[in-house]
Amino acid sequence: MPKYGWLPSPSNERNGICDGARFQNTLLVFKICRRFFPHDCTDKFVGYLLRPWAKLALLKLLIMDIKLILHWTGFFVFAYIFGYAALYKVSQSPGMMQGMEAIGFGKTGTILIGWAEIIGVLGLLAGVFYPPVKPLAVLWLWPFAIGAFVVHLSYHHPFSEYRNALLVTVIPLLLLATDKHFSIQIRA
Repeated sequence: MPKYGWLPSPSNERNGICDGARFQNTLLVFKICRRFFPHDCTDKFVGYLLRPWAKLALLKLLIMDIKLILHWTGFFVFAYIFGYAALYKVSQSPGMMQGMEAIGFGKTGTILIGWAEIIGVLGLLAGVFYPPVKPLAVLWLWPFAIGAFVVHLSYHHPFSEYRNALLVTVIPLLLLATDKHFSIQIRA
């Protein structure tokens, strides 16, 4: 029998185990209870929140939300930077073509790189609907990011020109570290 009739049983309190869904259910019950019994509900709920497992559940939810926000923000920045750079290469934008020619790529090489980047961006978009494809697309685009960053540094371009290359070189680490469908296992 639960300690409080309107709350889920805190049996996991002894083991230090609690899941986020149970805590969210508790919050929902509290909101409903507060709506209909404003004076009776608050004291019981505050006592319930002070339990150690409830604090742990709240912390887990907060960390999970931060990881999710970082992952999807990084994902959209990564897709946006590669998307417009690829379209500039494929559409043969004069500024992009001159820049690529200055570092040694001809027209054909620039267009091929652009199409390879478009394939990667399409893989990223497909990864939204079929998640195992997303890490593959990130790994496909990462060499292009590293190459762009190294070339910008070797030609001593100002930071404003290689900022995006630096971002797309670092963001894959974040994307792969926060992706549920990607892991690296090292066995001795």
